[in-house]
Amino acid sequence: RYFIRPTVSIYLIVTSVTFFGFLYEVGEYLADTFLGTESIPGRLDSVEDMISNFLGGFIASLFFAWHQFRKKEFTPLQDE
Repeated sequence: RYFIRPTVSIYLIVTSVTFFGFLYEVGEYLADTFLGTESIPGRLDSVEDMISNFLGGFIASLFFAWHQFRKKEFTPLQDE
């Protein structure tokens, strides 16, 4: 069983959620450009979506880190 530091797990969760949100926004843009789907209603839609993706990933990572700290087998690293 491997141990991942909470800071690394927070980074991985936020980065992956933001990256997949970015890919989705690129897909929306391409669909609008080439297929005329009109899935982006305004100029700030993508910006609002990216901010929401980032905040959602950050909140999810905080819950994950909180859950890791609550585990009984988790012992924080101590200074030597």
